[in-house]
Amino acid sequence: MMQHMKKQQHQCNEESKKERHIVSWTQEEDDMLREQSGTHGTENWAIIAPKFKDKTTRQCRRRWYTYLNSDIKKGGWSVEEDMLLCEKRPTSVTDHIYEMEL
Repeated sequence: MMQHMKKQQHQCNEESKKERHIVSWTQEEDDMLREQSGTHGTENWAIIAPKFKDKTTRQCRRRWYTYLNSDIKKGGWSVEEDMLLCEKRPTSVTDHIYEMEL
């Protein structure tokens, strides 16, 4: 009996993990978030979120950093970035240990 209850509880927990509430944003909300982050900065989500009817601080922060912040480069590496990365990476474990000691 106890094993059956544990199995049901586990299944219930797994189902609740799968459920996700998809948050949609309108163009007006995106514009307002850009305006508010410009006014209040990107460390004051507790001030910004109440300006929205149904958005949390976490949703506002995530929307900003994932979609709206133009300071964050999205996309692949440039050729120059690839070359710089290859130049800077350790070529062996010994090199890596030496760099860590510096």
